[in-house]
Amino acid sequence: MPEPPPDRITFSIAVTETPDTFAAFLTVTRPEEIPAALAQGITERKPVLIDIPAFQWRASLLATVQKWSGEFGWWLVKALATLLLGQWLLAQGLSVPDWAKFNFVRQPDNKVILSPHEE
Repeated sequence: MPEPPPDRITFSIAVTETPDTFAAFLTVTRPEEIPAALAQGITERKPVLIDIPAFQWRASLLATVQKWSGEFGWWLVKALATLLLGQWLLAQGLSVPDWAKFNFVRQPDNKVILSPHEE
């Protein structure tokens, strides 16, 4: 099987279906895949599930804070994302994405998916 181009990483695509919704999203299970998956998620307008317990714990806090509406709530999400997720990624030796481009969406199984903002 040919190798993927260096600027793209192949991720698994998970599909969930409930009576009301159908969703396909990129699934990441290794920290080194996170920056490329988020960049690809923005480019292709696909949600990204980072299925890493340490990341999910932090993203769950952000999903809760994001429910607070208004400018202060959004500022607080950006600040906490930088502290909680950004520092964790830096500790892994990875680059930090612009968290303002994503919504933190909690799923029925309590996992959080990063969904690009609609334009």
